[in-house]
Amino acid sequence: MQKEQAAAQLAQQQHEREMKDKDLEMRRMEAAANEKLKREEFDVKRLKITEQTKRDQQPIVMLKRFAEALKGVMHPQPADPCGLPLYFDNLERVYKQFGVPTELQASLLIPYLNTRTQSMITRLSAGDLENYAKLKDFILAQHKLSSKDYRQRFTQAMRNPNETNVAYVSRLSTMQDYWLRSKEVTTFEGLRDLHVLEKLHDTLHPVVLRHVLTVEANKNVTAMRAAQIADICEGNLPNDSRLRCQIEHFEPDYTRQSKAENMRPRNIQRIFWIKVTTKTIYLQNKKKKVFT
Repeated sequence: MQKEQAAAQLAQQQHEREMKDKDLEMRRMEAAANEKLKREEFDVKRLKITEQTKRDQQPIVMLKRFAEALKGVMHPQPADPCGLPLYFDNLERVYKQFGVPTELQASLLIPYLNTRTQSMITRLSAGDLENYAKLKDFILAQHKLSSKDYRQRFTQAMRNPNETNVAYVSRLSTMQDYWLRSKEVTTFEGLRDLHVLEKLHDTLHPVVLRHVLTVEANKNVTAMRAAQIADICEGNLPNDSRLRCQIEHFEPDYTRQSKAENMRPRNIQRIFWIKVTTKTIYLQNKKKKVFT
């Protein structure tokens, strides 16, 4: 009996040991599986971080590469604000020639801006600073380039001593394009109306012209509409006002220049001889009629 109890006890202990060993083995296997899972998750995270780092560094590498390639091609911002349109046009041609990605164009431009413009663009958000189109529009708006500025630049443009005729014509074409673009001219009728409008501006008294330009500042008006605005402005003046008298007797600059040209001694002498010759011919013809 005692032997049977001892054998049963021994069997029970052996069974408990086997169960403990199995439990320990299960825990060991579970711990190994968890460790493997953590290691795999860590590898995935590390791979993601590596790929993200590569993506983050790629624009920087590309920016350095393009900056080095364009070092001898890009030029600093011109001091004259009226030269900005031509500057941007040339810059965009360079970007197209070198295949510069759109997202890098603003970053490549900023180092070439002058100190005043760089202080201006600090007001832009980070997103707008990386957008070339928004950066360009902001710079042009801050320098307050009006259609009058573009027209004056176009009409007064002279060929530089070291500039070829082809380059000069190209520069003139660009300046005229910006002038027409600022006035929203896209058709022949619009171009004709613009020339009539500019001729009207040249003949208006400065006070009336300022009033018309103030109205035109918010929107582009036709020549006829500008003439109506000028007539209303002049019509609202009292009949006995000094300004009305000045407007009625106003002479544009080109009229005064023409008169001044005619008043030169050589021109006066030529006009005198023309009058004398005309009168002589008239008298001779009159004598012939009397004798006949």
